[in-house]
Amino acid sequence: MIERQLAQARENGTSAVSVLANGTDEVLAVATVILCNQTGSNVTYRLFHDDDGTTYDETTALAWDVQLGPYQTDILCLKAVLGGNQAVGNFAYRTSTGDAITITLYGFTV
Repeated sequence: MIERQLAQARENGTSAVSVLANGTDEVLAVATVILCNQTGSNVTYRLFHDDDGTTYDETTALAWDVQLGPYQTDILCLKAVLGGNQAVGNFAYRTSTGDAITITLYGFTV
């Protein structure tokens, strides 16, 4: 299988938002997450995976207040599955500064 882009977002606020939601019985596997800081300042990000809803807090956190330097990119390899036994699920992120980080998810439809 070849990874394909599943979702991309650049949030203009500082609240956690869903980047990829699964509302079907289809199974989505997120394999690579790329976060790119386009600003000249340090920013932080949080990542969340809620396999059965939209809770974006410590109970669903994958990464918490990770610092991303000016004009830097983080590339994360992971295995987050949305779907399967549940026809719901969300992969979300939060940034400390609006319009600072573009997030791109790559993975597979299984």
